[in-house]
Amino acid sequence: MTDHLIKNIPAVTLLALALVIPTYITFFIGKEPLIQGLAFSIYALPLLVMLFRSRTLHTSGRLIFFWALFLAAWVIPSLINAAGSHLESELVRLPVLFFHVTILTLLVVTLYHYLKPDPEKNFHQLVVTMFWALLPISLLIALKTLYLEGYNPTLRPNPFGIHPNVAAEVMLVFLLCATQVRQATVKWLAYAVTIATCYLLQSRGGLIASYLALFILYGYPLVTQKNLQKKSTLAIGGLLVMGLLFFYQDLYDLILKASMLDMRTQDISGRGQVWLLGLESIMARPWTGLGFWVNPMGLSYPAHFPAWLTLGHPAFEIHNAFIRIATENGLVLLAMTLGLMGFAAHRLHRDKNYPELATLMSVTFFLCFATRHLTLNLMNVLLYMVILKATLPSNPKKRSKRKTNQEGH
Repeated sequence: MTDHLIKNIPAVTLLALALVIPTYITFFIGKEPLIQGLAFSIYALPLLVMLFRSRTLHTSGRLIFFWALFLAAWVIPSLINAAGSHLESELVRLPVLFFHVTILTLLVVTLYHYLKPDPEKNFHQLVVTMFWALLPISLLIALKTLYLEGYNPTLRPNPFGIHPNVAAEVMLVFLLCATQVRQATVKWLAYAVTIATCYLLQSRGGLIASYLALFILYGYPLVTQKNLQKKSTLAIGGLLVMGLLFFYQDLYDLILKASMLDMRTQDISGRGQVWLLGLESIMARPWTGLGFWVNPMGLSYPAHFPAWLTLGHPAFEIHNAFIRIATENGLVLLAMTLGLMGFAAHRLHRDKNYPELATLMSVTFFLCFATRHLTLNLMNVLLYMVILKATLPSNPKKRSKRKTNQEGH
């Protein structure tokens, strides 16, 4: 019975469920390290099933070489720091590091073997299946947020006891997966639910990232379209100029309110001073960083920080994934990460692949304000999928077909 199920379950269904189920576990059961570890271990199941079915896997030598360099840039600085004589050596989380490295390596191999036969078709099917798998949790977050907002409008909603920014991250992934759905009604309802929920959650990162994704998907192609008539351009430009001349204050206020930039904006909600602390740490140790999972405050915090601060307080973690990568693991890993993302963005822009470009840029923006690293959460996994898929060769005929289909969005 089990053998029959393993052999016959569609690969796309298995992979989508394996990627989405950990989000349900960490959201509804708990975010304790042991629970997270068990949840993210589910990522390894599709690869085990692939091995059971085919008995062998053939991975590109180029991918193996690059991934080995990437892991070296990630692991070696932390080993140096753990064996060092500086005060924070004992804070380096080597077990956490090797767990992340192992699971992420298995995930990259799995995604490579799933996407390689037909990157366009397989990526589309996987993301759409993930959308339907995310639909229940997204609706629950939206309904619970709406209830909490109505129950006590003075408090920021924490649906199911989860931080609003984490809930907004799930909603953002839901919106980005919706960009691959073909049914226009379903797609636009998902957009509306996501934006409304992020607004109620008071998550500016999720809200602006959603706006950015929709602009790249629907607005950016019009801006870059070569055959756009000059008369239309002049007419639109004239209307915009008139609007700015006569209603500039109203438009300014509207933009601030729509993006929630009129709330808690001083020093970017306290992130600025931690960013500066991270940058100082990078300048002090540009090549090795402090070690994986080590906060730049180490075992003490600066005298000019608030008196109520305690070590490890979440409000004073580095709310910027890229500063955090450089702070913990050095500039080499950051350069490789940004290089990969830049290469993927170039490929997607060249191919006019706006849905995936929207995903890449939207998640990148969100990461500029999130306490992330090279983590295993679903949003980052979606980013890894887009980057890996962008590096794979695709069929030019299928690329042309996709562009034609996108014109009907």
